[in-house]
Amino acid sequence: MPRKQKSWHPVTKASVDSLQPHASKPGQARASAIYDAYFDDPAPRGFHVRVFPNGRKVFAFRYRDPAGGTPPRYLRVQLGEYGALTIQQALTLANATRDRAQRGEKPHDDKAKRGEIPKVSQLVADYIRQLQRTRKPRYAAETKRILEKHVIDTRIGRELVTAVTGRDLQQLHASLSVTPIEANRLIAACSGLFSFAIKRGDITANPANAVSKTPETPRDVEPLTDAQVAALGEALRQADQAGEPWQPLSMIRFLFFTGCRRNEAVQLQWAEVDEERARLLFLDSKGTKRGTRRTDRRPLGAPVLELLSDIKKRGIESSYVFPSPADLTRPYANLDRHWQRIRKAAGLPTLRLHDLRHDVASDFGMRYPGAVVQAMAGHANMATTSRYIHAKDDPMTRAADAVTEDRQKRLNAMPAKKPAVMR
Repeated sequence: MPRKQKSWHPVTKASVDSLQPHASKPGQARASAIYDAYFDDPAPRGFHVRVFPNGRKVFAFRYRDPAGGTPPRYLRVQLGEYGALTIQQALTLANATRDRAQRGEKPHDDKAKRGEIPKVSQLVADYIRQLQRTRKPRYAAETKRILEKHVIDTRIGRELVTAVTGRDLQQLHASLSVTPIEANRLIAACSGLFSFAIKRGDITANPANAVSKTPETPRDVEPLTDAQVAALGEALRQADQAGEPWQPLSMIRFLFFTGCRRNEAVQLQWAEVDEERARLLFLDSKGTKRGTRRTDRRPLGAPVLELLSDIKKRGIESSYVFPSPADLTRPYANLDRHWQRIRKAAGLPTLRLHDLRHDVASDFGMRYPGAVVQAMAGHANMATTSRYIHAKDDPMTRAADAVTEDRQKRLNAMPAKKPAVMR
């Protein structure tokens, strides 16, 4: 393809901004011709911008027809309008188009399909509808919140799905540096969004994979000491004597024994309690997947079965284990308010209900293999289980004690026969 020197331009914004419409013939007053300004290296050969009489500028790529022919036939692919696309984005698309042409494909055929490529805002709407059908309401609502707040109303939301790059998402992630957890959740949501686009055939690679998340420092949770557990038990007994409602006190005991999540206790129904087999059968928990028959099974110890038996003896007709006294068709809703008083009375003002889950995992982890802890906690994978275990009694230390004490005894033992003195 001939490339006239006068049509060469640097690949810069200033260069594109300087291009102005011009007349088709010398001396013609009104601009009436479209002309093409080609870019110099490092742009791929054939990358140019079309300048229209009204000042509109459109990035395009011109390439030789892979089908061949004499003389050679050239095809043009319009990449997008300047302003909607940055030079860097257009350059990325031009390189991708060149690579396709070199593989023998015809990117020119995409022109008829261009109207089928959605914008990111439309992709978000389709993705949320899919989540609402297949995932739990809380997950779908949180993903919707994040994407609507940080994506739809930004430049990325107005882009075509195919125009979003890893660099775009990296910049979006960096813009939330003051809230690293929110920034990481945004990238996780974007990863799911563009994975959805890949499954639909809109794109072939996930731009979110190029983003490095901010390392999060986990909250350091120390297991409860025996004195702290005793103080918590005394606070619960005093609350019983003071006439506080039985529901929150029983829920706290239930959480202390089982390590269940807060909402699993609050929403627990009798249909999920299998007393005969001493286990819970959660049909809808964090460990289950919506739309499947998978059941999250958790073992129950004898004290928990005794606690549930005492609740049954109350003769309350409700499907919930811990019902609201005002409406037996609803679960008890004021657990947090009572927990604030209990932990303050126990002298544990920073202890969270979720910390009881960590503590149960620590107790199990000290005595049993990780698979047992995973089953008890209802985790989907062992990696999650390992983050929850904080061993009270490090087995490595116990092993070192046992071995060194044994070697000490052997070293200090009196020999049956004195060894010969070495000279």
